[in-house]
Amino acid sequence: MRALYISVLVLIVAALAIFAYQNNESVTLHYFRRSITLPMSLLIAGVYVLGMLSGWIAYHLTPCFLPWRGKSAGLNGCYGGPRVKITLLPSPPERG
Repeated sequence: MRALYISVLVLIVAALAIFAYQNNESVTLHYFRRSITLPMSLLIAGVYVLGMLSGWIAYHLTPCFLPWRGKSAGLNGCYGGPRVKITLLPSPPERG
């Protein structure tokens, strides 16, 4: 099984290397009166990393908007406090 994982990893790295080699022409980005020239493969890798970072930040900052996140993490609402059981009526006395 380990050989399968290594072969898949080698294939992915080879595909990325071929992509970087074939997309080595320079592109110029203009943003707020500034410009930067870099290879297209580096630009795509940078955009990918920024997307992963923004997704990670959004995922960790919104437990109150994702109901399954709050329940699995043991959170109650947006504040991240421990779960508190709220009862409006007292429990009936135990018979014994």
